[in-house]
Parts: sequence; structure tokens; C-alpha cells
Amino acid sequence: MGNTKLKDNFIENYSDLEKTINEIETKYKGRGNAAITENVLLDSLKNTFEECYKIAEAKNNDYAKTDNPFANFEQCVHLGISVEQGILVRISDKISRVSNLINPTHNQQVKNESIYDTLNDIINYVAILKGYIEQKK
Repeated sequence: MGNTKLKDNFIENYSDLEKTINEIETKYKGRGNAAITENVLLDSLKNTFEECYKIAEAKNNDYAKTDNPFANFEQCVHLGISVEQGILVRISDKISRVSNLINPTHNQQVKNESIYDTLNDIINYVAILKGYIEQKK
């Protein structure tokens, strides 16, 4: 599966999300005070997924600049770890970081990576895991 196929999968997933958002917005328009004309959650989701896609596209170029967009993740196999488990370890690392960062008494040492950066990484790793499983079918 080449970079073009991975990009198409991301675009397809985000297009489906955008369609769902538009359907929900249409459903609730014109309902007076109960209308969801500006849905903070859906706006945030749309912005997050657009930002995550841009990050994934850039990182895929840096990490797996080959015909195989999963090349860097497949390195886990050389260590006796499945690709899926390797991705889950990365997700687990990011979740541990978020768990520390949401603690108000935690003194963040890495100043150039915000909690939002880490959350975006988690989102992308989950999408990468999904894409990897899908391409194995």
C-alpha cells in the first residue's frame, strides 16, 4: 500500500466525518434555542481531524519515505513485536504522557510539545493502527 493509498484512506475517513457533521448540522437547524447551529464539539472534531491529517502527512514523509507508509512501524518485527503491538506501545506512551500532563501538580519539562500535540499523536496512532489493519484484509 503506497503513500497515495494511505492518503486516500485518510481523505475517505475525514470525508465520511465531514458528511456526518453536515447531516447533524442540517438536522438541528431551525429549532430555535435548541438549534445546534454552532456545535463546539463538532467544530473541534473537524479542526482536530484536519490538523491531524496535516501532521500525519508530514510525518509519513519523514518516517516512511518509501512505497510502504508503514515501513517504520514494521521495524518492530525485527524486535519480535508485531506491528499492531508496536503501534499500541506508542499509543500507551502518549496516554501516559497525557495522564501526567493533566495532573495540575506535574511540572512539564518538555516545553515544545503541548498536551494538544500529544493528543493529536494519539489520534494519529489510532488512525494508523486502523489503516494498517485495513490494508491487511
